[in-house]
Amino acid sequence: LTDNFLRSVEFGANIHFTLSKKETSVLKEAEWSQYANYFSIDFDTWKSDVLDNYKKYNDLHADLQNQLIQDHIRLPGNVAVTTYEDGTAVLVNYNRVEYTVKGVNGDVIVPPKSFVTAPSGFALPPPEVKPDKPADEEPSETETETETETEPENQPDPGEDGS
Repeated sequence: LTDNFLRSVEFGANIHFTLSKKETSVLKEAEWSQYANYFSIDFDTWKSDVLDNYKKYNDLHADLQNQLIQDHIRLPGNVAVTTYEDGTAVLVNYNRVEYTVKGVNGDVIVPPKSFVTAPSGFALPPPEVKPDKPADEEPSETETETETETEPENQPDPGEDGS
């Protein structure tokens, strides 16, 4: 799947295709053509890809299309997790290798350049929070500022007359 398609899945955005029954080269010939910048928009060339992608997208979003996104997280490693209000989590992997997302109740493997719906009850572990130091612990030397008076370098002694 392309990154543009995966972004649509990640953000719950509708997919869009621009196709034509006319051959792309004919459409590109006219200077004024709005299709001059397209590489290929021939319907017959793209028909099976469009139908496959539409089916994948529709199967995923049929139950999610009227739900609000409750959470969206980017994980290290170019993977995103989008959670909808019913708890459904969609995991999108932009990598060319599979990625294992560690969950509280088990891991989910996401194939390369693809997406999966996590099993019911899937949740990411809470982010690691570094605890503050207890109040009774003494600060380290690097955390304390020491104020010492230092004399400026290369300055004459106040008692000298400079001669």
